[in-house]
Amino acid sequence: MPEFDPSKPGASRGQPLTQTLIGLFENFGRACTAAFPGVALGAALLTLIALACISPHINLMERLLHVQDNRHRADVIVVFSATLLSQCHAHPHAFMREGFAAELWREGYSRSGQLLISGLYSQPPYPEARCHAHLAQLLRVPPSALLMDNTADTTNDNALHVKAIMRAHGWKTALLVTSDSHMRRALLTLTHQGIQAYPVQIPDYPPFHEEWLDPNRVANLQRLLYEYGALIKYRWYGYI
Repeated sequence: MPEFDPSKPGASRGQPLTQTLIGLFENFGRACTAAFPGVALGAALLTLIALACISPHINLMERLLHVQDNRHRADVIVVFSATLLSQCHAHPHAFMREGFAAELWREGYSRSGQLLISGLYSQPPYPEARCHAHLAQLLRVPPSALLMDNTADTTNDNALHVKAIMRAHGWKTALLVTSDSHMRRALLTLTHQGIQAYPVQIPDYPPFHEEWLDPNRVANLQRLLYEYGALIKYRWYGYI
C-alpha cells in the first residue's frame, strides 16, 4: 500500500480542516483565473480602487486641480456646462454652474449684461427657443440676456465656440464659471484661445470630502482620474 502524501491533490487523511479549506479555495481561485482571466484582473482593479480611495493622496490630487478664484467684472459671464436637457428639464444639481453664474449676473459682473452658457444639450421635440425661454425663467434672467451654445461636445469645443461668439460681439474678457475639478482644464483651454478669463469655481457634485470612508470617494476618484487624463490628452493635442 503506497504511503499517504498530503501534498498530493485530493489528500485528506490526517490533514487539518483549515488546511483542507485553504487548499480548496486555492484550487478554486486557480480554476477561476484559468477559466476567466478577466476575474483576476477585475479583482486586482477593485483592490487598487479601494486602496486609492482610502489613500490621502486623493486629497492632494483634488487640491492640485483647483485654481485661485478671481471674481472680476468682465465683458461677459461664461459657463462651461455639461447639462443634458430632457424636454427642457434636468436634475436640479445639473444647474449648479448655471445657477451660480446667474447670481453673478444679478450682481452686475457682466458689463454687456449677457450670460453665455456653452455645452447645453437640448433634445427634440422641444425646440431650442422653448428651452431657451424655460432656462431663462429658471435662472431668473431675461431671455434677451441669455445666450446658449448647444453644439459644444467637449471642453475644447466650449472654448472654440465661446471665442467665436465673443469675437462676434467684440468681447475680450470673460468671467468663467465651472466646477472646481474642471476649472484648471477649462481655464487653460479658454486662455489658449486668446481669451482673458477670470475663474470662479463652484464645488463638484457629489462634493469632495477628505474623510477616508466617505461614500463618494469612488465617484471623486473617477472624476479626478478623468480630469488628469484629459489634461494629458489636451496637452498632447495642443489644446492647452
